[in-house]
Amino acid sequence: MTNTADNLTDDTVKIVAYCGDRSACAFYRINSPLHALTDSNKSPDFKYISKGVMEKIDLDPGRFDVAIFQRQYKPEVFNYMMQMKKHGTKVIYEIDDNLFEVPPWNPAHKFFKQCSVREYIQIFLENVDAVFVTQEYLKKVYAKYNPNVFVLPNSIDFKVMHGRPRNNRHPVVCWQGSNTHEKDLALVRKAFLKLVKDDDCFVKLWSMDVPGAHKVPLVQFEAFFPMYGQLDIDIGLAPLAPNNFNRCKSNLKFLEYSALRTPTIASDFGPYKDVIKNNETGLLVGNVKDWYGAIRMLIDDVAERERLGNAAYEFVKENYDIDKNCVYWGQAIKQVLGRGDKDGGQ
Repeated sequence: MTNTADNLTDDTVKIVAYCGDRSACAFYRINSPLHALTDSNKSPDFKYISKGVMEKIDLDPGRFDVAIFQRQYKPEVFNYMMQMKKHGTKVIYEIDDNLFEVPPWNPAHKFFKQCSVREYIQIFLENVDAVFVTQEYLKKVYAKYNPNVFVLPNSIDFKVMHGRPRNNRHPVVCWQGSNTHEKDLALVRKAFLKLVKDDDCFVKLWSMDVPGAHKVPLVQFEAFFPMYGQLDIDIGLAPLAPNNFNRCKSNLKFLEYSALRTPTIASDFGPYKDVIKNNETGLLVGNVKDWYGAIRMLIDDVAERERLGNAAYEFVKENYDIDKNCVYWGQAIKQVLGRGDKDGGQ
């Protein structure tokens, strides 16, 4: 157990979190905020354990005050959760995507369109004591099933961000992400095809093949941050196709780019439109044909890249630092327990 049972008092909030996987979701939505919370001098009365499996001992009354279930959908997990709830443990469902509207071009669509999966996601939502989400639009989606939804935005642990070496001969233009972004990347494909012909920049793309661009191999999440810093990105891209699924996405790419003082060029839509101030903390692009011009402008203007990158860093450090924002998780958890006031992340 992380920060386990040593020196527990009657007021200590004992938390168990069952992660949905070992990827970015588990890091940003479970381990990073709860680790910061339990290590924080502001919240010394929280202890947590993060687990990938359920154990019978966890059902013992009084063992945990709170159990967080991340992106769960299996009947056996639901039955286990209800046993915990019966024994007095408050149960929370953590979810960071609109799983009811996964688009057909997303590889996960085939799975999440199954009636049995959708049914049990809804059953989880309706039976937990609270739901934790990343942003307001997603809250509206799930508030139909549970009135107790807390918005707890993704935040950055600056301690795990590796500094850039800054040894590029030419500016590096980068998009980072998984193979779930086919339609998003289609917005900038023509720009990529033009950029790779320019001899004064270097294009790096994760999990996408464009002739002339460097394809960055996907790595296990444990290796993400060291690799991310070594990419030495000068311009970060965050295209997002306008649809209901993407409207519920978080602004995480902007946060990660900004933590390295890298300026972001993003779609003028959804989570990026909500957070980026155009020409102040990044650039917003509203038309497909404008992507190349926006990228070229930052390639040609070193001072503007630095201005936007520094402004974005200061904004994210002030508003999205997990060492500060972890307190909102603590407030939300205490509110679920009936121990706190109403000024948490809800």
